[in-house]
Amino acid sequence: MGHASHKTFEWILETPESNAETESIKSPVRDLLLSGNGVFHIAGKLGSGKSTLMKFLKKDHRTTELLEIWAAGRQLVIATFFFWKPGTKMENSIHGLIRTLLYDVLKQCPELISLVFPDEWQE
Repeated sequence: MGHASHKTFEWILETPESNAETESIKSPVRDLLLSGNGVFHIAGKLGSGKSTLMKFLKKDHRTTELLEIWAAGRQLVIATFFFWKPGTKMENSIHGLIRTLLYDVLKQCPELISLVFPDEWQE
């Protein structure tokens, strides 16, 4: 399986002014990151690049920059999980999803640990 070019998904975060070739492309993902309203559903066949697109968005600094504008000074918490069907039970289950997202949130907001796990915190 080949690797996608690092420029494959550039269009999804660019503004029309930033690239003359994409002037007619309006990015609904960029708008969603700035507004925080709605859901952007990505669907496609197995191997079509859905996870690659999401990993691009996760790693690209512009995603965080756009979300920080949306957060308007509030603490921004980003948690991610990628299902991996041939992986372990934790890598392909809802249980693994919840544990991973909870870990990501508590790692970024340790002040919440005592609220989420009060009994364990007492010990």
